Amino acid sequence: MPFGSAAAMVISGYIAHYLGWGTVFYVTGAFTVVWAGLWWWLIYETPGEHPTISDDEFNLIENSLADQGIKSAVSGDLLISCQAHFDFGLSRGLDEVKDALEGHPDECSSVGNSNYATL
Repeated sequence: MPFGSAAAMVISGYIAHYLGWGTVFYVTGAFTVVWAGLWWWLIYETPGEHPTISDDEFNLIENSLADQGIKSAVSGDLLISCQAHFDFGLSRGLDEVKDALEGHPDECSSVGNSNYATL
């Protein structure tokens, strides 16, 4: 379980008791906005885009990915594509989605299959 979810379950009871149940939504929403702002400010799509990464760090990341058989860091486009297939699957039958995933990269198919396994 992610840390934020576990912390919210513990803290939300206290917030609801002392400040009212509606305040729980304002507090967790505020933390979400702050987290998203920090994420957009500090996280980059690839290691090569990061302004403070050294050449040694970049080479270490790329070489370790190559050792694992990965060509480069997974881009957000692939994850968005796989998420779109998964969302499509929620509104359609599983067989229809499996047919739609055929012919796509193995990475997307494995992400899609892991999502279906959790349903």
